[in-house]
Amino acid sequence: MIRRIKAIFRSAEQQLEFDRVKAAGLEYALTSSGRALFLSLQPSASLEHVTGRLELLRQMIILLDRGEDPPTEGLCDLHTVLDRLALPGCCLDGPEFLLIASFLRFVRSAHAFFSRLAERAPLLHRAFASFAPLPDLMKMISDILDEEGNVRDDASPELKKLSADAARIEKRVQSQISTLIRRLEGQNVLQEGFSTLRGERFVVPVRSGARSRVPGIVHDVSSSGETFFIEPMSVVEETNELAACRLRRRDEIRRILFSLTDEARSYHDHLLVNSETAAQFDLLRAMARFSFRNNFSIPSVGEGLGLDLLRAHHPLLFLQDASSSVPISIRLRSEDRVLVVSGPNAGGKTTALKTLGLLSLMAQSGMAIPAWTDSRLPLFKTWFADIGDAQDITEGVSTFSAHIRNMARILEQADSGSLVLLDELGTATDPAEGGCLAVSCLERLAARGALTIATSHLSPLKAWAHEFPGARNASFRLDDV
Repeated sequence: MIRRIKAIFRSAEQQLEFDRVKAAGLEYALTSSGRALFLSLQPSASLEHVTGRLELLRQMIILLDRGEDPPTEGLCDLHTVLDRLALPGCCLDGPEFLLIASFLRFVRSAHAFFSRLAERAPLLHRAFASFAPLPDLMKMISDILDEEGNVRDDASPELKKLSADAARIEKRVQSQISTLIRRLEGQNVLQEGFSTLRGERFVVPVRSGARSRVPGIVHDVSSSGETFFIEPMSVVEETNELAACRLRRRDEIRRILFSLTDEARSYHDHLLVNSETAAQFDLLRAMARFSFRNNFSIPSVGEGLGLDLLRAHHPLLFLQDASSSVPISIRLRSEDRVLVVSGPNAGGKTTALKTLGLLSLMAQSGMAIPAWTDSRLPLFKTWFADIGDAQDITEGVSTFSAHIRNMARILEQADSGSLVLLDELGTATDPAEGGCLAVSCLERLAARGALTIATSHLSPLKAWAHEFPGARNASFRLDDV
């Protein structure tokens, strides 16, 4: 039973193109986690949850309207680093620690920002009170790593000693190489008057015809074969000593990074909470900027409310071209259960149907909507839709049969918490039979307490809506051009 309800809801969501609306707001999120949360938005049937999310959004929009955009510098995705940190024996590298440090600087700024909002925006203050700056971890990282993510020479006494030893030996080797170059200059031995490196070994560029005059180890030959890169024998031992010192230094750096990783691992749960809170922050800020940029409004949502959609736009049409989008207004009392919408072809009936469905999905997902601020919506628990041609030629199902099959599922599942959207109800068959069938379906839905919006050309359906208690008629007309 539950699986069937969910399947119908997904069908309604797909027919209403809710995913396209969510995708339109993705550009306002700064992280992949925030974008994933935006795409995963689903309407809630909990009034407390819906009103709480809408009030959070309202408070964030007010901040943006006042020019108080929350800090975002350093906001990033940490989930990959945290996944690695959770692995036993894993060692994070410098760039990964820099990412953690940058993220914690954002957390520190965000924590300070929202701490100041306890009175002005209490919901925002509470929602992001879980931001924990972790100053001890920040200090550990900054004490060990420089701005480029390299381990500082003074990160440990041993590393400081090894770094000094390596620098001293390298200076000695370079001095000896410089002396050799000065001695060979003017003897037509060197291709160039400077040394270079091959595999961390100091070499001098020697002309091919003079290679025997510089005893040493050949590490490379130029592509033309005219230059041999030779490590002079006089510095081989000291270069070996330098290489050994560098290996010990590398091992010490590795040990320090392992130790720092272990320290960071002890903060894993705190970092995870910060990361999850940051993703929720990114989502809310993206929703607020999406709403603020497009001048959306936050409607009232409540149980037992009538329906007041005032100058409401279809969100996709509005986002595509706000100036040419035509708004609609729909008003229904709480006791009204059926609205039959008629009018000419291409007159906007289906768009009105989808507008109501989409805006209710958006509002109950915590999103603002393109409508006037005084708009009100009932709280729905399930959405059902039968919009468009439902023919399935792969199963040999005609358009009429597909509509009937879908209607049977809707009649079985819809109740007083449902919004039912039916496009061209009773068509695809004989008009007289279709009208009788449509009336029967609407009476059944009204008896179950569902709010049903149906578009139709059928006169019997309009006559029924005029007489039936709890049913109303609405009509579109084309403007004269």
